[in-house]
Amino acid sequence: MVILKFCSENKTIIMVFIYIPPENSIFYSNQNTTNGIDILEEALFEVESLYDNCEILMAGDFNSRTSELNDFVTEDKPNYIPGLQYIINNDHDSKSYITQCKRSNKDKITNNFGRSLIQLCCAKDLYILNGRKHNDRDGEFTYMCANGASVIDYIISSYNIFRWISHFSVLSVDLSKHLPISCCLDIPVSGHVENGEEYCNEKQIRFKWNSNKAQLCKDLIVNPTSLAGLNDILELIDSNTNDAAKALISHLQNICTEAGLLSCHNKSSERAINNQEWFDSECVSMKRKKCKLLNDFRATSNADILQEYVKTKQNFNKL
Repeated sequence: MVILKFCSENKTIIMVFIYIPPENSIFYSNQNTTNGIDILEEALFEVESLYDNCEILMAGDFNSRTSELNDFVTEDKPNYIPGLQYIINNDHDSKSYITQCKRSNKDKITNNFGRSLIQLCCAKDLYILNGRKHNDRDGEFTYMCANGASVIDYIISSYNIFRWISHFSVLSVDLSKHLPISCCLDIPVSGHVENGEEYCNEKQIRFKWNSNKAQLCKDLIVNPTSLAGLNDILELIDSNTNDAAKALISHLQNICTEAGLLSCHNKSSERAINNQEWFDSECVSMKRKKCKLLNDFRATSNADILQEYVKTKQNFNKL
């Protein structure tokens, strides 16, 4: 577990990067609990005792399968506690845009860690980003192997940070069995450095066009998840043009990033691999087949396609 702290607008933000060993792991043989979420809860308690009113952002491999369980407390008529009804109603109204946004998840299975993680979210007022943003409308799988696919990698945040998340996505980069998860955190920053210059909030993102990536860009634009996101943006245009424009820019930036058009990416990894003598036409063909199968599985969730993808990836890694 790695914990980072920084401050913005009088808020203390704690970022927690996590790996929780899976259920029945030998790791728990010398622990006081066999539930990794209990260990996480203890760590969060220590963080909150050090930093009052801190905001939390957690990311990593939780080995927790949560299906579509609610990660917030639903109103269940607690009339037996005077005043609590008023508090819940007010709090629910202020966060309705989260709670009314159904969390999608292609993984329909839950496990013990997943149910414990949901309980932790409810207790700590934390919200799962997966399956809530238009970039991840369907709640994409984050882990794929011969035994199947699941969602066990999450980004989870407190309410105030949730409002600053401009997008969340599961990338199609399969360097391991886990697919990377990504989010953009637009934190308001104010203040001056010693020379009086203001901090700049604008992100300097540079892309470099590569004609060899044209077909990949087209494929990323027309895949079902991307088209669903574009439809959401179109529905937003009439009511809020500025937000729609920002969402469209973010959407296209994500596509360019996934296509490998970030200038820093092209200068290093892509060019280095393609210049290697061993990366011949067979490697290129196998890589294209692997990527196509991955995209096909993400679009269909077909178990046969998953098995073919896993087999093709294994063969590609042997080349």
